Amino acid sequence: MVNFWFSAFKPVILTIEILAVAVGLATVFGFLGKLWWGFELLDHLRLQYVWVLVLVLVMNAFVRHRWVWVLGIPLGLNLALILPLFWHPISIKNLPTENTLRILHVNLDRDNSQFHRAIDYIRSQDVDIVFLQEVTPTGFDRLKSDLSQYRVILSRPQTNSQGVAMLVPATPSGAIELLNPPEIIHLPDRSERPLITATIRWQGREVKVLSLHTTRPRNAGTSQFQQREFDEVARWSRQQQDNGYPVIILGDFNNTPWSGRSRQFLRSGNLIDSQRGFGLQPTWMAGLPFPLQISIDRCVYSRQIGTVNRKIGSAIGSDHSPLWVELTQIP
Repeated sequence: MVNFWFSAFKPVILTIEILAVAVGLATVFGFLGKLWWGFELLDHLRLQYVWVLVLVLVMNAFVRHRWVWVLGIPLGLNLALILPLFWHPISIKNLPTENTLRILHVNLDRDNSQFHRAIDYIRSQDVDIVFLQEVTPTGFDRLKSDLSQYRVILSRPQTNSQGVAMLVPATPSGAIELLNPPEIIHLPDRSERPLITATIRWQGREVKVLSLHTTRPRNAGTSQFQQREFDEVARWSRQQQDNGYPVIILGDFNNTPWSGRSRQFLRSGNLIDSQRGFGLQPTWMAGLPFPLQISIDRCVYSRQIGTVNRKIGSAIGSDHSPLWVELTQIP
């Protein structure tokens, strides 16, 4: 029976096994991102590595090549990084559900040819704050004219991918109070990318909120600059917490929750990932099948905060799916 399976599908089996060996090597090289920026990119495809390795191990139940079982080692390494996303650090049942904070993050995609879908989606959401990224001047005009239930608090539309905007309901929900006008900051100072930061009063506490959009790593220089951005944002987070403010940071991180760079960022910034307990929830590339997407639109926060609910929005014509979070404060 084994010989039949191997003979009938030999070219396919050999191709898949070669792919699995490459995936096993990529699993290891992904841990070496500090040595070369290309290895750091391999760190983000661990979910795809799992699919390939599981396929090969299941196939091996019929083929029975003993060496293939060695691939269980890289499978275990990848699962060790991904499975914690399914375990909530605090039981959701124990989290307060009154006076929650609902935030919507949307990367509009500056080349979005179906902008009406983004507007329809935002219009359908009942949230306290909306952060928008990749806002172009043309798109901003559409937002102002077609989203009457929201008002723009701060905006900086741009023709590149760095345009931003912050919106709140035209009729305040009462869950939060906006303290002082939101500001545009740059992290690091020499960065040209505008980041919106706001101070809100929520459940009796002043909370700092930051909409983050890091550089996409395309080469050694941009990868190094993204690392600098994460270092500066982590420093900003610690400074706010040292001053007694809980912090919420969300946006297009261009980085996955299981990467070494992300784990270092959470440790340095004293932050928790809102995705913990909610599984995979990939957001990019939105047009690809679910197994091929990764999670790069994210929300993290300080330890005084927990996630009551978290979900990924429907297709809006962008290469990113929207991220919707409902947060609460931990007594």
